Amino acid sequence: MTRSQASQEADFYYLKSPNSNPDSNGTGEWGDEVGTGKVDLRGAVWVNEKNCFISSQQNRVVEWPDGFEDGVVPRESPHWKVIFDAYKGTVEGGNVTEDDIESITLVPYKISSNDRYHVDCTVVVKAKNLATVKFWLCDAGKDQYAQQYAQTVRANTQVSIPEVLSKLPKEKTVDGRKYRLVAWRTAPDLTGSDVAFPHTVTENVNFYAKYVADYIVTYELDGGSWSVKPQKFYAAGNTVTIPATKPTKNGYEFKGWKLSTDSAYIDSGGTFAMPAQDVTLTAQWEKRADLSYIINYYRDSIAEENRIDEAVVIDEQTFGDTVTLNQVTIDSKRPAGYQAGFVTPQSLVIKAEGNVFNVVYTKRTDLSYTVNYLEQGTGKVLHEAKTVDGQTFGAEVTESAIDITGLKDTVKRYLREQA
Repeated sequence: MTRSQASQEADFYYLKSPNSNPDSNGTGEWGDEVGTGKVDLRGAVWVNEKNCFISSQQNRVVEWPDGFEDGVVPRESPHWKVIFDAYKGTVEGGNVTEDDIESITLVPYKISSNDRYHVDCTVVVKAKNLATVKFWLCDAGKDQYAQQYAQTVRANTQVSIPEVLSKLPKEKTVDGRKYRLVAWRTAPDLTGSDVAFPHTVTENVNFYAKYVADYIVTYELDGGSWSVKPQKFYAAGNTVTIPATKPTKNGYEFKGWKLSTDSAYIDSGGTFAMPAQDVTLTAQWEKRADLSYIINYYRDSIAEENRIDEAVVIDEQTFGDTVTLNQVTIDSKRPAGYQAGFVTPQSLVIKAEGNVFNVVYTKRTDLSYTVNYLEQGTGKVLHEAKTVDGQTFGAEVTESAIDITGLKDTVKRYLREQA
């Protein structure tokens, strides 16, 4: 829930001791109201419509109560004495004087909304030769750090991880999401390196641990194949490096990856910052337009010895296109006396390879020949000519002579074929 009000009046309260838990509702832990100031509520995020945790948002204090400039508690204020007494009680043996205190500062922790707004503040005491040590944990599925442990020690004391925090599980799963523990560091954004314990403290220090969500990167191949098994889980803010090996898809050229979060395109080997959500990278493909098909021409049947010339190669074909040979192409190598017998296949869909047409010419069977009966030497027609149809190109034909009344001899002629 967000609210858009700006410069709202709010009452300011404080924890008496720097070691107290700011999430405590115990009245004995809290001091009296120090006065009224103003807070900026524009864009504020509210939990259960009641609390706005300032420590995880921008500083929303517009105006501190009178006399508490920048949250500094004036030494002459009665609140200073209340905080000092509580602080003294956290020091072993109570061996601390007012002169040891260099400053006391209120730090806004949350804004609460009841009948009116009020600001709950933690307290930071800076003292000579003393240090307040706090351990904070942001648990799995949570957005806010919660104080787990605090103590005040002498400067140059070696501190260890409290026993209650020393056996935190390395991983947790909440609502199906896996979280891994990052601990312990001195910055709430977890920058820097893990702190080595025991750790010598010389001043006030906060140690932070957080269960960081592992978000999932899914690679959608869209029908392609990939020999790579890429990393799957990343924490928000991690750098995701896409493997340099490109996926493949029969008949297609790979054109990069499309990011689901903002539709950006990323090349293989590219990088992006992991957002706080799952991400899908979808492979982008473009049909190949550098393919080809070939045409083989044959006499009589598909056999190498019947091939007519070299195969014809047709380039610049696009994957998936349908091709059918036109009649001009089919007849382009037809020998005399032959007809286009068949084409296989009748049409084809362009594939990445193996695109072949076979054109087979067969001998014509619609030819005929004529037998003329003539007198030798004179060319005189002795009998009506005879025509024989349904003849096949290249076939040898034999005709027997006929008897003609009045002639002694039988003439046998070999009749030439007429196309």
